[in-house]
Parts: sequence; structure tokens; C-alpha cells
Amino acid sequence: MPSPTENYWISSTDQVTIKSGVDEAMPELLYLDTARLGLMSPQACRASVDFARFSSEYGATLYLTDFLKDGFASLPSTIRDGYCGLEDWRGVSTLRQSLRVLSDSQCDSNVLIASRAASLMKLAARLLVRPCHNILVTDLSWPAYDRILRRAANNRGYKVTNVRIRRDILKRQLTADELTDKIAAQFVRDVCDGLFLPLVDNLGVQLPVRRIVDRIRKEAELRFVVLDAAQAYNHVPLALASNYCDFVIAGCHKWLRAFTPMGVGFFGHPATADYIRDSTQRWTQQGAIDDPLMRFADELDGGACQRFGETVSLSPMLTSNAAAIDALRNRKATDAATDNELILTSMAASLGWRVRTPCDDLRSRIVLLQSPRDSDRHVSPEMLRRRFLNRSIALSAYARGIVRVSLPSRPFSVDDCAALQTALSSTA
Repeated sequence: MPSPTENYWISSTDQVTIKSGVDEAMPELLYLDTARLGLMSPQACRASVDFARFSSEYGATLYLTDFLKDGFASLPSTIRDGYCGLEDWRGVSTLRQSLRVLSDSQCDSNVLIASRAASLMKLAARLLVRPCHNILVTDLSWPAYDRILRRAANNRGYKVTNVRIRRDILKRQLTADELTDKIAAQFVRDVCDGLFLPLVDNLGVQLPVRRIVDRIRKEAELRFVVLDAAQAYNHVPLALASNYCDFVIAGCHKWLRAFTPMGVGFFGHPATADYIRDSTQRWTQQGAIDDPLMRFADELDGGACQRFGETVSLSPMLTSNAAAIDALRNRKATDAATDNELILTSMAASLGWRVRTPCDDLRSRIVLLQSPRDSDRHVSPEMLRRRFLNRSIALSAYARGIVRVSLPSRPFSVDDCAALQTALSSTA
């Protein structure tokens, strides 16, 4: 029988190859889809593979407990030698610090870890509706998050005011300054006192959130600000050290490239940090906020584990930690996204595709393209998505022939450009 290390190898680049004994000539996949899950980073993949191997050989022994609490160095050297993919794990406090650095937060800001970002959205909604009687949102909000917030507001008899801006943004009819004026004016006119905005929405619109918040605070009372950074974390600068917001929800499975979902919450504004910390502890103890990973991470950070705690999935912490290490190592790498956008949009426009991007000051690394063919506008998004996948391109697709492209930070290669040309030209 082969040993556990003989049936796979890990390259020094962005790949893990599983050897199956069958060699098939497959073109390299161009992955441009962070709408669902980002492509797992190299170190995250190593951590995932080696943790699976570790679990199959050692299970939930004290080795695992020591490893989770005290890090890789706590394992005997004979074990460490066989699981180098886990070498970056140094405990929950180090994981929090890496996530904090990537968010550009203050060094003493708070980092919550949860099994699902939705758990943190439920927490954020409760935090918002306590001090705020009328919360302003936009039609850029993720629908599931919008429902959570409205449910919390309805339970207390409070209002949610919606500003419709997406259509005008995608028609390039709003600049960042005009958008700021529009949101601030609506906030004042409807006597709002709370704010919930995405930093980047799922179609790639990057809101000038800090400018909006500063403008509102000059004209009205703004009691609490929550930001959705699901599409922004490790994609655009968050600049949380300036304390322009109160609570930020993010995830590690998209642009951070951990792949296995894990929610992250950031807070540290001097005026609201104690309120958030105390409320979170109280609601967790009462069961109103029920996330087993949040409790487990806090226990590990405190150096202990409850004997009768709920079983939780540990992989998200390890892959998120490894992905954060990769992101920190690559932080100073050259970002070719702007050049990639020019290549993509020029190519698409020359083939008749409509580029549906907002004004320059509202753009992100997400580009929307709409097919010029009537046939594409009547097929299902899944069929359109599969057409690109058949040409070795992974992306998201929507109704009316729209595709969503997440631009990589590395430059498009000649092969990438050829694949894009073929896919965008295809009618089949």
C-alpha cells in the first residue's frame, strides 16, 4: 500500500495536482469567479490537504488539542516533519492578527471569527436596531443580508429606508460625488440614524463609503454604521484604522482565497467598541447569537476548551490562516488588474460585447459584460456559464446574457487572452 504522501504532490506555484494514474491533456483553467468561491491559495491548499491527512492518522487526540491551542510547534518533531502544510498555524490570536492586518485595522481592534458570515450579519442587525430607529440601505445590498436586517428592524417596529442607485450607477449616470450627495440627502430627508452599505457589491460597484459617512456626519446624527465587505476583503483597501465605521462583516472564501467559508467581523471604534463587545458576549450567552465556531475560537484564544462544547469544523480556521499568510506575503506584488481590465474590455468591445461598468471612481476589479447576441440573452445563466467553462474559463453569469469577470492581480498570459478571445467570439 502506498503511504499517505505518495498519492499527491504540491508544486511551488499555484497548483495542487492529484495523481489519478490517468494523464489527460486538459487546458489550464482561467479562474475569474469570486462571486461564489475564490480559487484556493497555494498555502491554503497545503493546509487543507495536510490537515485531512493529519485527521485520518491522529483524529481528535491530544495532539490535535495542543496543535489548535499552541500551534504547530507544540507537535512532536516526528509529526511536524510529515505535515509541513500546517506549519503556519500559531493559534487563534495569530490568525486574528493576520486578518486584522489585511483589514488595515488598528492593532488593538477586535476580530470575531464565525462559521458563517450570516451569523455576523444577524449580530450586526441586532447591533444596528438597538440605537437606530431608521436605517438607510441601498439596492446594492446582498438580498439575504437585507432580509436579515429588515426582519430585525420589523421585530422592533423600526424602519428601513431604501435608496435605489444600482441602475443609474451601471448606466454611468452617477459619479462618486453625485452618489454621495444622493445618499446623504436621502439620509437627512428621511431622518435616518443608522447606515448599512456594501463596500463592493456583487456586481462590482465600489461605494465611496468613507466619503458618504463623513458627509452624513456633517449634516445629521449617525448613530451606527455597518459595512458588508464580503466582496471587498483582500480586494480593495478597507482602511479601517481611520474608524469611519462601527462594524464590518467579511468572509475568507472569496478574494482571500481560503475557499472554505469562514465569517470575520471587525470592530474597534472607540465610541462603540464596548457596546459591541458587551452585547456580543451577552447575546452569545443567551443563545440569541448561536455560532459554535465563534465560541470555540474564543475558548482557544483563552487557552481552554469546554469538555462538552459543540463539535465544530476546524478546517476554515486553518485554511483562512494559510490564505492570510499567502495574502500578506504577496501584498507588495505588482497588481496587473488595471492592465487586465483594459485588455478584457477592449477585446470584448471589439467583438460587440457591451461593457457595463460604472464610472471610474466607482469601479472595482469586477467587470460586467453583456453579450451582443439575442440567443445569449434568452439562455439560462447556467448555460452561458457552462459555455465559458467549456473553453476553460470560470466566471459567473446572470440573466440577459451578462457575465461577471473577476480580474486577477497577475497579468493575463498569451494563452489567457486566446481563451478569452475564443469564448467571447463563440456562438455555440
